[in-house]
Amino acid sequence: MSSSAKRSGVWKYFVEVDKNKSKCNLCGVQLSRGGMGKTATTSSMKRHLQTKHKSEYEEVFGTTSIASSSKEFVSQSSQSQVSGFLKQPSLEDMLEKKKLWDINDSRAKRCHYLIGEMIAVDNEPFSIVESHVGFRRFVNNILPQYEIPSRIYFSENVIPDIYNKVVNNIKSRLAPVNHISFTTDMWTCQTNKTCFLSCTAHWLEESYMLGHAVLDIKVFPESHTAENIKKSLLDSVSDWNIPATKVRAVVHDNAANITKGVKDANFPSFRCFIHTLQLVINDAIDANTSVKETISAARRIVTHFNHSGYNKLHEIQEELGLPKRNYIKMLLPDGTQLIIYWNVLLNRDELFLSTSQNLEI
Repeated sequence: MSSSAKRSGVWKYFVEVDKNKSKCNLCGVQLSRGGMGKTATTSSMKRHLQTKHKSEYEEVFGTTSIASSSKEFVSQSSQSQVSGFLKQPSLEDMLEKKKLWDINDSRAKRCHYLIGEMIAVDNEPFSIVESHVGFRRFVNNILPQYEIPSRIYFSENVIPDIYNKVVNNIKSRLAPVNHISFTTDMWTCQTNKTCFLSCTAHWLEESYMLGHAVLDIKVFPESHTAENIKKSLLDSVSDWNIPATKVRAVVHDNAANITKGVKDANFPSFRCFIHTLQLVINDAIDANTSVKETISAARRIVTHFNHSGYNKLHEIQEELGLPKRNYIKMLLPDGTQLIIYWNVLLNRDELFLSTSQNLEI
């Protein structure tokens, strides 16, 4: 036993057993001192007194913490590291780590809203939280304490709350704006034949950045009359607390009903230039017989390649020992796709436009 070690007050309650062990006089427990001879320390003895014999520990060390009095035990550790080392997890701590969070726990709520935002932003179905096995397995693996609520909880609580927060945010951004323009359109969904009317706001922020937000996409079951369209647009502006005096322009297509509806609402009405240009192009194509025949041939070519031409092209390239090259698609003004592909038969890198005579269609 070194003289330096004897000077420590801890030896009042311990006796040396051998060069690297000591024995507690209070309970008889033997402790390792972490070294031999001069390298042995009193840290384990201090910890033993602190955890098992607190009154004796306070008698010797007062309220001084082990972290500040045992430099020989940890020379370069922070207070938290020492505390973490000294504190052994209790059974309650271990059980708490495996306990599921309550649905109203702040940690669980954060997860609720992150999933809700994913559903909204990625246009996912509510059923993802119940029937999508891969998603549930992923969440359970990274957050075993989080229990995913039902789809009803998301549809009746989380999503409506997110919606209200977004609405309030947009309203606060629109409030100081003096001039707001709108784009609106009406269309029918091809899958369920439901008609919708949309209204999107566009404005200039104080920072001169362009701001925009979709204010409404309404199901429109009524007759598509100018009066019904007018009422729907007025309701949208009113619901968002936008005075009519702030409406600088409403841009729409060339349909007679929506044109009249916007004007009847006393909004500045502007027809979409791109839509007008598209109508001009379509009329020009319809008036030219040769162009219509070319487009008809192009449609047949596209149909051929979309069904079997792609694989056939690669088969020919492979037979001729040529590198596999894909055909290129491009759009005509009316939306028709034309196919341009490499001239594989002549073994040249020249492009040529396919016509109905080049293929067996």
